[in-house]
Amino acid sequence: MLLRMHKYSSIMYRIAQAILMPIYSLFVKTKIEGEHFLPKEGPAIIVSNHISFIDPFAIGYLCRRRRRQIHFLAKRELFSIPFVGWFIKTCGQIPVERHTSKASESLINAEYALKDSRLVGIYPESTMPEDLVQLPIKTGAVRLAIKTGVPIIVVGTWGAQDFWRKNKFPKPRFRQSHWVIVTKPYTLLEGADVEESREQLAEKMRVATSIAKEKVVS
Repeated sequence: MLLRMHKYSSIMYRIAQAILMPIYSLFVKTKIEGEHFLPKEGPAIIVSNHISFIDPFAIGYLCRRRRRQIHFLAKRELFSIPFVGWFIKTCGQIPVERHTSKASESLINAEYALKDSRLVGIYPESTMPEDLVQLPIKTGAVRLAIKTGVPIIVVGTWGAQDFWRKNKFPKPRFRQSHWVIVTKPYTLLEGADVEESREQLAEKMRVATSIAKEKVVS
């Protein structure tokens, strides 16, 4: 089903930010490097490592500073949770049918959002690694970039992942530092090799994450 991005989703997104961002900022002190690489207008594909449940809030914080709304690709199961599903849908997030023939449908919706000059957020690892080591990435982000010509912006995050990790008890701490490294946008030409592009993106993700790690320990 093709999702329509309309003003209602933008309104709900702003309401959600107004409520959730102050709570997030109470526990997490987000530090950003390269914020200027995220354009204040025009389409872009935001690609990031995925180490904790706070990741979307960190990217959302970045986008809020640039006065942008982001449409994340999120697993379909989240949309089946009472209230949560309604909430993220009305905020304009895009469901993904992982490991099924319908997975490509999410890219159609993402393409529609990009044509409307919006930001699309993708976690190409598809899930969170329990050992925090980057997993092999899927090809969806690069296929979307090749097809649309829209730039990819790689983001690396690190610092407050223990706040709420996969299969771990939450360990909230007030104002724990969390680094967000935003890298220079790059484009993939029409006809680019998907596998080579996937490897290129994976390496860019590893580099951005390493920089974020270095910032935390320095």
